[in-house]
Order: sequence, then C-alpha cells, then structure tokens
Amino acid sequence: MCNLYFTARLLFSLARGGYAPAALGRLSKRGMPVAAVLASSAGMVAAVFLSHFFEATAFVFMIGLAFFGGPFIWIMVLVTHLAFRRTNARAGKTVVRFAPPGPWSSLLGLAALLGVLISTWWVPGFRVTLQAGPPWLAFITVCYFVWRSTRSRSSGSEGLHDG
Repeated sequence: MCNLYFTARLLFSLARGGYAPAALGRLSKRGMPVAAVLASSAGMVAAVFLSHFFEATAFVFMIGLAFFGGPFIWIMVLVTHLAFRRTNARAGKTVVRFAPPGPWSSLLGLAALLGVLISTWWVPGFRVTLQAGPPWLAFITVCYFVWRSTRSRSSGSEGLHDG
C-alpha cells in the first residue's frame, strides 16, 4: 500500500508540475488523484505479472535496474559540483568551501562511482545494470526532449494568438 500511495502522489506531483500528462494531476470530486492511482496500480499489476513469469530472475533484474540510478545520480551531482566550482572560479567568486581545495575529492568520488557502476558487469545477475540502465536513460532523455519541444511549441503558439 505504501508504494501505491507513494507512486500515485509522485505521478500527481509530476503532472501538477508539468512533467507528466495533465490527466494524472486531476483530482476527483472527493479530492483523490484517481488517474494517478490507476496508473500506479497498472504498473504494480505489470510487476506482479512479470514476476510470475520470470520468477527466478525478476528480483535480481529489478534490483540491478534500480541500482543504476543511485550511482548515476551521484555521478551527476559530482559533475555538477565540478562545473559549479569551475564557473565560480572563472567569475572570480569566492565560495564557502565544504570540501578540500581543488577538484580532487570530487574527481576521486567520480572515479570511485564509475568504478562501482562498471564493476556490476562482472557481478552475476547484475550485468543488467549496464545492459538496461544506459538504454533506459537514453529513452527517458529522448522523451524529455520530445516533451520539451511539444511544450515550447504549444507555449509559443499560444503567445502568438494573445496579442
């Protein structure tokens, strides 16, 4: 139940923020995000269905897929931190330091995370992390750019008719 509530609220919030279909952000007369709950339920039914047919491998597959996200997010945090430091250094801004001077701690963390992520290739059952993680990332990146282009076109065309 906890996961159903969480995923429904997440879909609802994403829709309200404009990052998911608007229908998922609507409330019923009773104040429930029914469409988001139904979409979340469909995902959970699909997971149960798949776990029935792939009994021996479903859990390891899902853990392997989920594992890709953790290191990837921290890799992006460190890359962003390096870019932030470089931008501020070029602008001559003094930044309060919470890390050792220089980029070395971020670079070391980046290398360690990449090492851990790449090492999953040699862990039995976890090869799926690298087989499915990057294609999934590519897929959601394409979805984002399609969403952004359709959103900017609809915003731009509305602006043309306002004046």
